[in-house]
Amino acid sequence: MLINQESLYALKIIYYLSKQDKSRIITGKEISNSENISINFTLKILGIFCKNGIVESFKGSKGGFRLKKKNLSFYEIINLIQKNTFTSVDKGKGEVEMFIYEVQENLRNMFENKVI
Repeated sequence: MLINQESLYALKIIYYLSKQDKSRIITGKEISNSENISINFTLKILGIFCKNGIVESFKGSKGGFRLKKKNLSFYEIINLIQKNTFTSVDKGKGEVEMFIYEVQENLRNMFENKVI
């Protein structure tokens, strides 16, 4: 399992939004500057979150973004960005497969239990 840069950015964006006042609308530029992520990448990830009901967007001169869904697991966020993060390994094939299966299950559990 490899977490790519986009997933890391997604985690940082959600974490940043989760720390803001719930009524505050935050611009993409503010998120981008605060988390040191390019504005294009920030807006791309926010678009994915909006499309999936995790973040809500507001248009206009006072527009921006606000976290809509709470208690998101790291796994949920990573899987939304990367799709099929954990490969399917048959745990009954041999020692190597069993080891990989156990490691992936442990990682999946850790990511599912870490909530923002």
